[in-house]
Amino acid sequence: MNTADRSVGHIDYAIRRRFAFVDVLPKNLESELKDDFKVDLFAKVASLFIENYDVALIIRMRMW
Repeated sequence: MNTADRSVGHIDYAIRRRFAFVDVLPKNLESELKDDFKVDLFAKVASLFIENYDVALIIRMRMW
């Protein structure tokens, strides 16, 4: 962590204490898929985002 990171750390903590953060997830786009769309590939990529979202949520909760 460099000095610039340390100088905004207390501001970040103060903002996180005072405000509630709401996660906004994307809507399901299955109705907008085209005929040539790779559904299997889309499902794999979507699952990666979901897995990483859970990890990010756990990390964020530990910061509180």
